[in-house]
Amino acid sequence: MVTHGALLIILMSFFTQKKLSEVWNPFAINNGSRTIVEINNNSSRIHLYGDVTHLKTESTNVVGHW
Repeated sequence: MVTHGALLIILMSFFTQKKLSEVWNPFAINNGSRTIVEINNNSSRIHLYGDVTHLKTESTNVVGHW
């Protein structure tokens, strides 16, 4: 699912079972970040939160020289 940061923070409040006021400040959401939450029956597991490592890697798909 692709979503905006505010909605993601609200969802993380639910998954971490913390008050929204507790989640809002420590959870900074960068544009283009990845968050992965696995949901099974009545449990959830946060695998990745606000990850931006894919944005920091240099592209290896550039062909030719400039």
